[in-house]
Amino acid sequence: QIMASKLTDETLPAYLSTLPADTPVVNLSNNLLTSKSCAALQSLLEKNKSLVTLDLSNNDIDAEGAGLLSFALQLSTTLKTLRLADNKFGGKGALAVASALQVNTSLTSLDVGGTDLDMESLIAFTTVMANNRTLTSLVLDRPLLSSVGEEIATHVSRMLVLNNTLEHLSLRKHHIGETGLARIAEALLRNKTLRSLDLACNKITRDGAASIARALAAPVSLLSLQLDSNAIDDDGAIAIANAITRSNIESLSLAHNRIRGPGMDALSFVAAKTPRLTCLRVWGNPAICGATTNTVVCEGLVRALAVRGASLTTDVRPYEVDGKHYLAEES
Repeated sequence: QIMASKLTDETLPAYLSTLPADTPVVNLSNNLLTSKSCAALQSLLEKNKSLVTLDLSNNDIDAEGAGLLSFALQLSTTLKTLRLADNKFGGKGALAVASALQVNTSLTSLDVGGTDLDMESLIAFTTVMANNRTLTSLVLDRPLLSSVGEEIATHVSRMLVLNNTLEHLSLRKHHIGETGLARIAEALLRNKTLRSLDLACNKITRDGAASIARALAAPVSLLSLQLDSNAIDDDGAIAIANAITRSNIESLSLAHNRIRGPGMDALSFVAAKTPRLTCLRVWGNPAICGATTNTVVCEGLVRALAVRGASLTTDVRPYEVDGKHYLAEES
């Protein structure tokens, strides 16, 4: 009955009292919790020694609440996953969370995306992560930055060179452009552990794609790369496609870029000939959707999908009209 509506500061204690003392996963996302609830959450972290996952995404926790949670995080020895996404605690709250990573040795996954991170707090996270040896997944999406994200890319690059445990890093909407991506790509050459990199919704164009392609062909440790919703054109797509055959990449997303015929043809060829590539997302590019759809290009991708069958997951679905091949977005 308590969960029939969103939890509030007033109803949270009653809900927590119904949970078994050894509950391993507590999902409190999408509620109306504020910093007033953090005392109860502190108690939860202190008393429940079986708790490994706590999801507080999309609540109303402010900087004060983030500070209280960070104190509890410093004392926790069991929590492995903490999701704080879309709580607007800003730079001050993020600094408190970052400081907890200097002490905590159990957390392996942290999501602070959409929390209004500022440059100071982003630098704090990258500095702490240079020495952190337990966190394997870090989400720093959608910070509040007033300039192009080349400065933060410098700090991320240093972190990638020094850190030897991080496996997943998400930097969506950081305004990273050509110079910043070139620095990150260079750092990837010296990193041996990163498996997944999400750079969706940045300012990456042809030159940035060429930089990451050179790193992929080295090859580097990356298995998954997300570059959707950038401004990558045919030349960039061709560079990445050529690198895929020499890389370790298993999953590639280039959806919603500016790829037309030549770029999509190159990706189709690689998809058909590279069994290691098991996921390819390309919907939203002008070659295969909307008024600019090229049915010849679509046919090439349809053939590639037929060759791979169930061994390749995509975000497109082929269909035929009057003998011509088209693609629809796979829901």
